Amino acid sequence: MEIVLPELHPTQRQVVQHAKRYNVLACGRRWGKDTLLDTLMIPALLGGKHIAVLLPKDTDRDRVIERLRVNYLLPLLENKLLRYDQHLHAFKQADAPGEIRFYTVRNYGSIRGSSLDMFVANEAGELSTMLDLDREVWQEVVRPALLDRKGQAWFAGTPRGVNSFYALYVRGVEGVKGWASWNYSTYDNPLIDRDEIEAMIQQERMSRLAIDQEIYARFVQAEGTIFSELDAVCVLKPTEPNQYPKYATCVGIDIGGARDYTVVSVMARRQPAHELQLYRWRDVQVRRTLERIVDICKAWLPIEVMVEANSIGEYFYQELAYHLASHRVAVARYVATNETKADIIHALRHALENRMLFLLDDEQGRAELAAFSLSYTSTGKPRFSAISGTHDDTVVARALAYASVRRYIAAHPTVPIIMTAVKLDGKTRTGKDRSTYSVAGETDLLATPKFDLRNWR
Repeated sequence: MEIVLPELHPTQRQVVQHAKRYNVLACGRRWGKDTLLDTLMIPALLGGKHIAVLLPKDTDRDRVIERLRVNYLLPLLENKLLRYDQHLHAFKQADAPGEIRFYTVRNYGSIRGSSLDMFVANEAGELSTMLDLDREVWQEVVRPALLDRKGQAWFAGTPRGVNSFYALYVRGVEGVKGWASWNYSTYDNPLIDRDEIEAMIQQERMSRLAIDQEIYARFVQAEGTIFSELDAVCVLKPTEPNQYPKYATCVGIDIGGARDYTVVSVMARRQPAHELQLYRWRDVQVRRTLERIVDICKAWLPIEVMVEANSIGEYFYQELAYHLASHRVAVARYVATNETKADIIHALRHALENRMLFLLDDEQGRAELAAFSLSYTSTGKPRFSAISGTHDDTVVARALAYASVRRYIAAHPTVPIIMTAVKLDGKTRTGKDRSTYSVAGETDLLATPKFDLRNWR
């Protein structure tokens, strides 16, 4: 028998053509995610595949089941080539192994023990307000069910704040192996009249938040997030080192490792401040990371480099102080505590809100700002961090770069720092015995900025 599937519009075809094993689709309302998922599930069912579909509520499950029955499967059901198991909420082939079984938040744990060719989380934005899609659903239940059949996964929906749906979306943005992510707005559906969308926005007086979330499918304004109106400040294009004068920039560095990213933010020392370049990578090799940072700093020759000195960051601080000494680049250390982090984050927030700083239009950087949130410890102290499963490396690097920009503008916006030779025990520093070198307690080192720390505010 013949089943006619709908023709996909261009952006839907892009998703299908470039899909990977694990796929995350953030789309505006009426973009067409249901149609796309239908065209994936129906052929898989008829090909003998085992599919699990997770939806938020029973009403959502019943709506999808009815749509599939009426639009595609009714001839097969009438000719008993397919049957519907009302108890299990599943379509099953009569004489073949293929099935689509539907689950909701109430019974998603029943997926445990299944062997799946495909998993589909529909309405993933709403699901993420009810469950931790990353940990509770993906890591603990679904991913093991895909092992023996090497199954595929789809998470699709309209965002509902910055939460576990976003944590999965970030994997595709970061290029994690096997993951792909897409973001499409309602405008990307050519079957919907653009004038009708505009009329809805005007007639309903939709808020900026509602437009960003419902129309443009952006992950915005989670509870406790502190950065807003990012479209107005994340507008710049990258600048190359040879396009900017020497000693006219400041650099902030957040050191990563095996799980986190190392990020270097380069900002122009001017008012308002401008971010010129944002480097982001992950490498478990400390030496390679150090060499890359040194190369970046030598290319830009900033007036100061500020590096987070917690844990292994202290090693990078000391090594950068040595490697950049002959290039007249100051290196400052920043030790992160709840209090010091609050200082630099509030300064960054103030600068962005008052248009004293403009940043690169970088998707990952924007997403991390949108996800960065404020919570409080049991003692009432503020704590800034990214949501579970995401990163805040670009936020910290940018905050450090802007902290450096602030103090040099406050102290004197034009006069460069004059450096002295780096000495240890009265002798000019050489390349020998580097492991014994420490900047702690030194007073004439390049690592000590000329301007007093009181100029920070």
